Amino acid sequence: MALRLDPERVVVYASTWKRGREGAEATAAFDAEQPFTVVRDRTTMLLPTPGSPPAPPRCCANTTARPCGSAPRPRSA
Repeated sequence: MALRLDPERVVVYASTWKRGREGAEATAAFDAEQPFTVVRDRTTMLLPTPGSPPAPPRCCANTTARPCGSAPRPRSA
């Protein structure tokens, strides 16, 4: 899905699928081939938590816009 979006406006946040050197090398190689930025978390699985933002409504699923009805976050000083 990310490949269909503007790579200048997309950042993918993903888990590291396999620990160790082999996993790090494989994910680095895959990430380098992508036209967008990939940020990897050290965990092998990402799960929603109570602090996670809600999923965007279906009307926003195919856009790069922030979720419908959401306001921009205030900037900290």
